[in-house]
Amino acid sequence: MRSRRAVAVGVFDGVHLGHRALLRALRGEAQRRGLLATALAFSNHPEEILSGSPPPRLTTNEERRRLIEEEGLEVFEIPFTPELASMEAAEFSRRILKDLLGAELLVLGEGARMGRGQKAGPEELREALKPLGIEV
Repeated sequence: MRSRRAVAVGVFDGVHLGHRALLRALRGEAQRRGLLATALAFSNHPEEILSGSPPPRLTTNEERRRLIEEEGLEVFEIPFTPELASMEAAEFSRRILKDLLGAELLVLGEGARMGRGQKAGPEELREALKPLGIEV
């Protein structure tokens, strides 16, 4: 049976203080709701696909995994592909967050946007994810 999850999505390169604050908030909210706290991390930087020139990495994927796991979260890693880059937020949420991960809660960092062209901010995501049973 698929786990019920609270999820944050990102590159999480360097797992800096802002990332750590988001991950701790995710872990706390997941614990309150009886959900598995999960960081959905891209194995490559989205700029590799979007512009062909990714920024230099601060940490390897292995280091990032270790740092996130030290915060008490599960790490689920997927490649950022041209297919993902072309998805609207609702499709990404249905296929990846709901169908693949069983997400019931999406926790966003400040300024977070999702979907093709990063069109969907918090309000658009709340509307798009409500029918999927995912709270933002």
